[in-house]
Amino acid sequence: MVFQNCDRCPDNITEGCIWFYEDSMEVRVYYSKSGAEICKKSTKVYELCRLLNFMNARIWIAVSDGMEGALYKSQCLILPRFYITEDEMQDITSTMLIPYTYFELDMLQIEDFITGALPSLLDCLSAPVFLLLEGKITIDEAIDMVKLEVVGKEVECGIY
Repeated sequence: MVFQNCDRCPDNITEGCIWFYEDSMEVRVYYSKSGAEICKKSTKVYELCRLLNFMNARIWIAVSDGMEGALYKSQCLILPRFYITEDEMQDITSTMLIPYTYFELDMLQIEDFITGALPSLLDCLSAPVFLLLEGKITIDEAIDMVKLEVVGKEVECGIY
């Protein structure tokens, strides 16, 4: 899947994929190949791991229906893990495992989370992630950017 309108992301997109297992699905949303190339070439991967650790500890994503709660209340349902893949790609990825029994209970909200809130979040995180990787800001500045622009803020597709 390709999610467009991610204006701050490399190539202005994020990408996603879903693997279907017997009892659950694994959902990944990640930056484009250009984002992975920036990560591969960077000497700041250790600092990025620190930033991802901060994000895993402090970002709680609640998806909203975009209709002021007409379809469903904004809730924190699923928490993705942020990491760099250990394969040759070095994708900066968010991944979650969703049991089908859970998906069946709230399909619309989980679909909105996968296709709206998570790509929107990666778009918001692009500046601190890629400025850090390019050595234009320090890890402390990147964390401050995440605190200022993401943590506790309500944005178009969710509350982070």
